[in-house]
Amino acid sequence: MSDIESADNEKGTKEPENKAVQVKREASVEFEHESPRAESSEPNRLPTGDDSLTDMLTDDSYDELLPTPSILPTYDSQNNSDLSTTESFPNVQGLLLSRSDLIGLAEHREGYRLLSLPFHVMSVSKDGDMEFTTRGPPRSLIPDWEIRASAGNKLCSVDQWEDGRSSSVYFAYSSAAYPIARLQMQGNDRAPTLDHIQANPHRHAIVDRVCALPSSPSSVRFVTSANDGTCFHWSAESPSSEPTVERLNIYTSAPLNDLSFCSETSSLYLCGNDGTVSKFDMHSATSSTVLSLDAAPRHLHVHSSNVILLETDDPDLEFEIRDLRTPRSSCRFGYDRRSHLSFEGRGDLQSGLFARGDAKGTVRLWDLRNVEDHFSYTVARGRQVPHVIFNSITRDRVQLISCLADNRLSFSTLVATP
Repeated sequence: MSDIESADNEKGTKEPENKAVQVKREASVEFEHESPRAESSEPNRLPTGDDSLTDMLTDDSYDELLPTPSILPTYDSQNNSDLSTTESFPNVQGLLLSRSDLIGLAEHREGYRLLSLPFHVMSVSKDGDMEFTTRGPPRSLIPDWEIRASAGNKLCSVDQWEDGRSSSVYFAYSSAAYPIARLQMQGNDRAPTLDHIQANPHRHAIVDRVCALPSSPSSVRFVTSANDGTCFHWSAESPSSEPTVERLNIYTSAPLNDLSFCSETSSLYLCGNDGTVSKFDMHSATSSTVLSLDAAPRHLHVHSSNVILLETDDPDLEFEIRDLRTPRSSCRFGYDRRSHLSFEGRGDLQSGLFARGDAKGTVRLWDLRNVEDHFSYTVARGRQVPHVIFNSITRDRVQLISCLADNRLSFSTLVATP
């Protein structure tokens, strides 16, 4: 039997590991652990009412997918069409796995994170080694573009800013001397280079997170955080210029698990290991705590200026949608924790669709408008899927890329059934 199999997704069939969505309305967000959790009468739907999340996914819209297949839909703040009725992507319950291609990477190279560049896909290992494949088709490994990290350095974080034409990629390593590096793309047909930035304002602390900010191809702009709670904003007019480094007035007693930037409001979101989610306004240089959770968020995804999705350490329902305008309400969903116990994976959120892999080789796709309706398929039985990203989204198909812990990449195409 082939490794690549579509899971049973017929109408009326429920997978045993799927958990119903839960809706919480606590009296106070600071005391969530003291309040009982109330389930909606329709647990597979977002709740209704004055304090509901009904408007959570209905006040945002996205541009039409551009002809270039490498460009994903982008948020259009001027067009407030209803996302709940848009046909910009298919119903997940009506999807079918039509094709899945596996590409082998270098031996003994465990995939950890994926980055989607304008014309290529980059796979990064835990040691920081990088390999590149064409986005295709046809898809193939580019062996001459391989970049090996310095011996002894471990990758802590990687992030990119992409506008569909160019991409700025930054890396945070465990090196105390030169912890930050920037990937330089020399064109679509020339090998990229990795340039280490000769500075470390965090001194002896370990830089464990990096967040790319909007910038031009010739400029440098990003934020870093360290395990001592300090955060710095880096900027330079050109990659060869010495960067200007400014400390952000963000004070936290716990290490930060993730950083995510919202371009609509020029705000930086930070989730801490103590369960707090903070917001830092880059214009006013002010910080505020917007959420305090029982389960520490591991990863944070920005859907819009008001809505975020959290990947948490909750033992039952791992994922949580939060509308920051009504912080006492939440929409939680997930699946059997045993499917990825002690597994550090990461999902991807694009255009209201959320994809995540598990430790058993399965990738799941949720529609945030109705999170119980999800689609799942197997890319490699028994293999961890550390990271999943979207390659493209159209009205009738979704393309996903997954990195596997056995040195392979999976390119999967899901099509809408009539």
